[in-house]
Amino acid sequence: ANEVTKFLVELFEQSSPSETRGSTVTAREILDRGAARIDTELGDQPELQATMMDTMGRVYRSLGLYASARPLLERAVELRRKTLGGSHPDVGASLHQLAVLTHGEGDRETAERLYREALDIRRRTLGENHPDVAETYSDLGELLRLVEPQVTLHD
Repeated sequence: ANEVTKFLVELFEQSSPSETRGSTVTAREILDRGAARIDTELGDQPELQATMMDTMGRVYRSLGLYASARPLLERAVELRRKTLGGSHPDVGASLHQLAVLTHGEGDRETAERLYREALDIRRRTLGENHPDVAETYSDLGELLRLVEPQVTLHD
């Protein structure tokens, strides 16, 4: 948490009026700078790198910048699988975020697969009553409701 905070504070400090010499800096420019710094400055810290990629990918997605969000979210999944193993809750979290993005892009088939994979990991590692499991059930349910009203959530 301290490393994430430090990274974000430094990112915004570079956008302060004293650093930008009075030029206006957009949120998009700050995000772009941060995304570029993740590989160069955090390459020796893969877990932190994955956390920052996941976080920034979520922000890009929330701004509707899907093309910028996708590589960050995909890389977060990849790094987390490599460093934490395939059954870690953080892998499930990143898969869920990638599913949300994919759903927003309109690729329902891939989104369903990603939601189900995230759900499987989250159920096994967090337990059936965890809020993150409920979140994935809810998002998967919404996807399925829009596609086929009679589909069940369990395989």
